[in-house]
Amino acid sequence: MHRKFSRKKLMIIKLFTVITVVLIPIIFIFGCYNKINEGANPYLLSRSDHSVAISPESLKKFSTSIKKIDGQAESHYKMALYFQQRKKHQFAIDELKRAVQLNPLNAKAYNAMGVSYDHLGEYNRAINSYKLAVKINPKLDYVHNNLGYSHLLYGNYDLAIDAFQHAIYLNSRNKRYHNNLGLAYTKNGQFDLAFEQFKLVGGEISANYILAKLLYQEGKYDLAEKYRNKAIRQEASANETAFTPIPYREKFSDTPSRVKERHFESGPAAVLPDSEKKCLQKGKKLVSEHSPFSRRQRKDKVFAEIEILNGNGVEGMAGMLGNYLKIKGFNVTQVGNANSFGHIESKVFYDSGQAEDAHRFIQELPIQPNMKNIIGLKELENKIRLLIGKDMVPHNDKISRSVKKVSVHSYSILLSSCRRWNSVQKVLTDYRKIGLSPYAVKVELNENEFWWRIFTGYYKSRREALKIQNRHDLSDSIIMKTPYTNLINSFSSEIEATQMLKNIKKLGYSPYIFKNTENNYQLVVGAFMTKKGAERQKLELEAIGVQNQIIMR
Repeated sequence: MHRKFSRKKLMIIKLFTVITVVLIPIIFIFGCYNKINEGANPYLLSRSDHSVAISPESLKKFSTSIKKIDGQAESHYKMALYFQQRKKHQFAIDELKRAVQLNPLNAKAYNAMGVSYDHLGEYNRAINSYKLAVKINPKLDYVHNNLGYSHLLYGNYDLAIDAFQHAIYLNSRNKRYHNNLGLAYTKNGQFDLAFEQFKLVGGEISANYILAKLLYQEGKYDLAEKYRNKAIRQEASANETAFTPIPYREKFSDTPSRVKERHFESGPAAVLPDSEKKCLQKGKKLVSEHSPFSRRQRKDKVFAEIEILNGNGVEGMAGMLGNYLKIKGFNVTQVGNANSFGHIESKVFYDSGQAEDAHRFIQELPIQPNMKNIIGLKELENKIRLLIGKDMVPHNDKISRSVKKVSVHSYSILLSSCRRWNSVQKVLTDYRKIGLSPYAVKVELNENEFWWRIFTGYYKSRREALKIQNRHDLSDSIIMKTPYTNLINSFSSEIEATQMLKNIKKLGYSPYIFKNTENNYQLVVGAFMTKKGAERQKLELEAIGVQNQIIMR
């Protein structure tokens, strides 16, 4: 016997079915995404990101457009890009982790993961992500560029240069790569090479302005003025009136969001600020307070001084660490004892306006202090203060050995650069006439592209080199840190060294002699910023039968 339901009961059953099957899942989904907008996470992520809200409607529309490809790995990747473009980088990273779990050979996912880590300031993780992407596919030029920029942000300038050069090797037409390489060269003190890269991006005048601004920001005011004045003269010679106000070019952004070339982003490399455009249109002079070269700003700007206080009771450790940091190029002005010993952990205090200097300083310490012990303070008079704790004691031997090993003649003065050997000979002769002892160094700028740099001297400090620079009025020269060289032999007398020098010259090199701390005469060839350059020359010399070893002068 079949039981009959009334029409009213049937309507109730249908309504209940619709609510159960359709409405409840929809409400649950919207509830999850509403939690995302509020900073919560339906996937139980470890951290939230409140930077940009996402409406449920837009997310639903996007998620329904994703096709299930490659076991859903591509779906997770696309969802990650969606989060990434809305600045929800932790959500993006978790989606990308799911993508690489499903497809471990997804180089694009590792690259995107690196981009998000960069935005979160986790540069070490970003570097690791880019390295994995490069390992999977070494031909992705934009990944090498992103890897280089993470190294740049982290302070690994030599590694940044290598990565940018690789990106350019794969795609030399991308001006962003040349721009980023120029930034890395500038940070590394290789200003002539930086200039050449910026010149490829926007021409010679633009390159001079960019270098001037970057050098000003690093406190190298005299050198910055030199490049700025060059730009002014060049503009004047290009039929532009010398009385036209010279706008200060906005530097290439040093944040990943504007400079880095990513797989989903592109844009202009540099623009003139709107305020300066209006000044030009109206024929007005730029306001002096905003000019990076105003005398008031230059007077007030002081580069960070380093103070070291020994708080662990190890006798002489502050002095030893001070010498170690001086060799690294830091301006150590005071060492001494703290008010009390027995401090367990080392601490770094820095003036709030010296965050960038503090970051570079921390990277050179034998240990990396706990983040809670890196403390920004106001009114510290542009100084960085290190309080040495007991955690530094195990590294005392390393510090001592490094002080003994590292060069005490790290600096040279770069006089000129030439591409041809006959030009080198003329430049050497000209500088000898004014009482200098110049020497030439062969360097490889790009693959199979060799230039000669003409240097003079070997100095213990930048200040010592500056005295020589001023004495001979070498206003167009550049002081460079070039500690590596190739030792041919050591001699007890200068006469013996000079005789060997003549023989090396006949082979087409430019050797020179310097007297080291042990009072013997060393015949050397070359002056390099990195060990890599000296290694290349070592092989070249050995190929023609000249035995040598790489040393630090």
